[in-house]
Amino acid sequence: MLFGFFLTLGVAVLSVALRSFQSSFSQKAGALGILIASYLLVYFVTGSWIFGLVGALSWLFLPWLEILTRIRALRLPREKQLRPKSPPSADVFPTLNDITHEIENAGFVHVNDAGWDW
Repeated sequence: MLFGFFLTLGVAVLSVALRSFQSSFSQKAGALGILIASYLLVYFVTGSWIFGLVGALSWLFLPWLEILTRIRALRLPREKQLRPKSPPSADVFPTLNDITHEIENAGFVHVNDAGWDW
């Protein structure tokens, strides 16, 4: 039992250390190490390799949890209309004329400005 605890702790500490490096290879190795530490933790607690595998793979379902909880709360307005807007003043956006001329010279066509009216 003590062997399993120290092995899991060692893999977890090594994984966190690898994640702190700037190299993408070491960060990926650290992420894999976190999966292995999760497997070892569940394996040594339950004694079943199947539960250990399920425990390690449960990390892959965390993005779905965020999708189901947080993103569902975001809603777009159903009947929001775009209204004509005037360009910002030269005090707010001093290089607007220069950028507009560059864009028109690149072949884009000017269309009326539109924006969200809060």
